[in-house]
Amino acid sequence: ARNDIGSTTKAEIKNANDSITTQSGHATVKAAQSASVQVIAAAASAAIAAGQIGVGLSGAGADAANLIHSSTRAQVVDSHLISADDIVVESAGTSIIDSFVFSASAGVGIGQAGIGASIGVGLARNIIGYKSNTATTATYQSGQKPAALNPNQFVRIAGGIRSGEI
Repeated sequence: ARNDIGSTTKAEIKNANDSITTQSGHATVKAAQSASVQVIAAAASAAIAAGQIGVGLSGAGADAANLIHSSTRAQVVDSHLISADDIVVESAGTSIIDSFVFSASAGVGIGQAGIGASIGVGLARNIIGYKSNTATTATYQSGQKPAALNPNQFVRIAGGIRSGEI
């Protein structure tokens, strides 16, 4: 499973040069956002082999990558505010990731030479506040072997779980 949530929430008073005035109460500029990811990723595998030479091989894997990259901003820019009470500029962002990854594997071999082998792998990456960078132009691809990697040069991952990222 791959979940990638990104948003921008902005509350703003801008270029209010003639002033904004409240006769009573607060003048409030408030921005709020909430992001939530809930994921269950599971994999199971079993192998049974019987015979004079019984070889049972099994493998299972589950993966979850969850990214939340949100921006929340409240601001007053180049403006004149007059308030009977407080002037409140408030920004709040809440992000939650709830991830359950499960993998199980069993291998059984029955026989004079019975061999059973199994592997189960569960991977979870939960990242809040990170934005994957796929828009930047890459200087190199992974697998290339430049003599040096200089400032402002970038490498794009060519394959695998993070394929396409810089």
